[in-house]
This record gives sequence, structure tokens and C-alpha cells, in this order.
Amino acid sequence: MPLGITNTTVISLENITQLANVTEPMDFFRNVNHVIYSDYLYFLLFCVLWIIIFITANKVNDQPMNNFMYSSAILSVLVFFGRAMSIVTDIQMWIFPIVTAIAAMIIWMTKE
Repeated sequence: MPLGITNTTVISLENITQLANVTEPMDFFRNVNHVIYSDYLYFLLFCVLWIIIFITANKVNDQPMNNFMYSSAILSVLVFFGRAMSIVTDIQMWIFPIVTAIAAMIIWMTKE
């Protein structure tokens, strides 16, 4: 492995066989997430979606903390569906609801 490059997936016949040996498209998406990206692909996509929702909400109504909480709540629901489809892990699933709860507590404590 080259110097400085870590956490990479080595392409082997076993990995290619594991990716291609599927019966339905959802199995392929799960295999790509698990074999190539070590279960982080969809979590990172949810994080990018979180940022996009936050920026869009902030353009409409400039209340950063409220928009942060609302975008976290929307992503919490989407991640629960993602867990039902087995594209995110249990630990990844609980990050968004915990952040939502923390944001709600901060908003409640700083209320005038």
C-alpha cells in the first residue's frame, strides 16, 4: 500500500464476486456500501443532505439554530428509513436524533 494512503479497499476477485453476486438492485447498493466504502457511503450522503437542507432552510428563514434542529429532525426520520433498508448501521442511525435533541435543548435554554 502506498505511503500515506490508508483505509482503502484492495480490488480482488473475491470483492468483485461479492459485489456482482446479487439478485436485486438493493442488494447491490448494500454490497457497494459494505464492501467498497466500509458502511460509510450512505452515512456521508445523509450528512451532505443535512447540510443542503440546512442551507436551503437558512436562505428562507435566517434562524440558524432552529434550522439546524429542523434539518436534523428531517434527517432523523430519513435515517430511520435507511436503517430499515439496512444501508446505515445502528450507531450511524442514532447520531442525527441525538444532535436534534441537543439542538432542541440549546434552543430551549437560550429562549428569552
